[in-house]
Amino acid sequence: MSDYYASFSMPENTDYFTLRGSLQPEIRTQSLLIRAQDDSQPTMGHTFVAHQTYSSRETHHHRRNGDISTNSAEYLKNGRPAMETFRHGDFPPLNLPIRAHPDCSPVDKQAIYQLTIAKFDSANATAIQKYDALKTRLELLVPDAELQVRTATANMDNLRRNIYAFSQVRVTDADNRVLDLGNGPNLPADVVNNSVYIRFTLTFQPQQTKLPPNLGVTAATFPPAISRQVYVEVLRDGNGLHPSITYDMLTNQARHKRLLEEYDTESFPFTLLAPYRARETPDATTYKNWFSERLAEVMYAALKQAGRSYIGRMDGLQSLANRLRLITMEEWDRDLRTPTYLSVEELYHSFSVHLQEVNMDSPPTDLPNLAQLFFNALTPELQEQLVDKIPQPPIGTDTFTNNMARLNVMKRAAEDEERNVKRFATIARSSRHLATTEASTEECQHTFLAHGNPPPPPSNIEQRSEQHTNKRKKGHYEQHGSLTNKSIPDFHIKNQDNTTEESPPKKAATFRMASYSGPSARTL
Repeated sequence: MSDYYASFSMPENTDYFTLRGSLQPEIRTQSLLIRAQDDSQPTMGHTFVAHQTYSSRETHHHRRNGDISTNSAEYLKNGRPAMETFRHGDFPPLNLPIRAHPDCSPVDKQAIYQLTIAKFDSANATAIQKYDALKTRLELLVPDAELQVRTATANMDNLRRNIYAFSQVRVTDADNRVLDLGNGPNLPADVVNNSVYIRFTLTFQPQQTKLPPNLGVTAATFPPAISRQVYVEVLRDGNGLHPSITYDMLTNQARHKRLLEEYDTESFPFTLLAPYRARETPDATTYKNWFSERLAEVMYAALKQAGRSYIGRMDGLQSLANRLRLITMEEWDRDLRTPTYLSVEELYHSFSVHLQEVNMDSPPTDLPNLAQLFFNALTPELQEQLVDKIPQPPIGTDTFTNNMARLNVMKRAAEDEERNVKRFATIARSSRHLATTEASTEECQHTFLAHGNPPPPPSNIEQRSEQHTNKRKKGHYEQHGSLTNKSIPDFHIKNQDNTTEESPPKKAATFRMASYSGPSARTL
């Protein structure tokens, strides 16, 4: 790629964009107002630095932040996903892996996707923000993911579905005091005349959702059940409780949802209310905000599942155990063309990228001892210190949870030894630096005689005599021109406390006599 430099002088009102060539290069200008030779017409001088941004012979692609990459050298660095900054609306900025094209290796895409999800899960944001940001991140990679989510969460706000349960129904008055329902079968007059709200505990159970088997989303990964106390205005008839609201509906949990049918029959809205704080009047907005966040949690969980189709089929690829065996602390840096070493934390992260694909509902049973694999990936120096600290699996049946626990124990032990190695290396470097500094300082400060002893300090008389001599020499230089390649003598400076210090040596100075027509035109 070449640059073109050109300078033009033209009238002030000239349109410099007309000077662009056929390639339409980007032009940066710097203007300077000058005058013509005849001093009559002011002109505007423009200096153009035109950078050719493309050429018919060279089509090198420069990836921008956020673009999808097809080059493994861009989306991988030292065998791990390369990172970039992701920003979306009010969602906090995240350092996310560069997105690889769907046609790239499934192993690379899996590492990128798993790390992306881990970053989103740990983000300090609401479920609504996470869902919206992740949907934006995946929309070009998995276009059908949003449709799958909408299908999985359709009509999830319908209280008649089996994902909702009513319990602990109470009737309260205007002051939120619970009214006694009596022993039945009829309701007391106090309840009929003074009831204002029906209060109950609403339980939302998204994992009970029935989904099509081929949707690519399972309800087992949805958030667990959650409950909240809610209110609904009582169905009234004139000045009292409607007679269709019976004692059995309010006391029998199996018949609590019959309240919905009676409200529909009387065309009275069954609007759920919730107080923002305790003892406050319940309102519909508070419940709506609460439920929107719960629904967003379900949609976010569904989107994470739907997005896994981006990884593609893993058939024919190396098993998880074989891929873990290939991980080492020593890696080759393609940019520096030299071996580099991961830290213990980075090595653990390399293991985690692959272990995140494990399904906790049905984890593998033939996975080798992860602590031993982690030990094998360490450098020989760390292995020598940790050879007796490898946690061993129990005799008999082992679980994936225990295997991960042993891996974490091995990681902590390796981090301790890594800190020791760094501390010893720092002490060694400091010692070498101190020894070198002291030797250099001693060499600079002392000029030894033949027998190795430093010269005695000069007396005050010697100092004044040498200062006087130096002043005379300096005046001689000023009066008689230049002395080429002559060193300026050292000066001894007398401090306020009558002690003396020697000025640092100065380099040779050269004085030049300027041409002059008389003695008064002398210039140093």
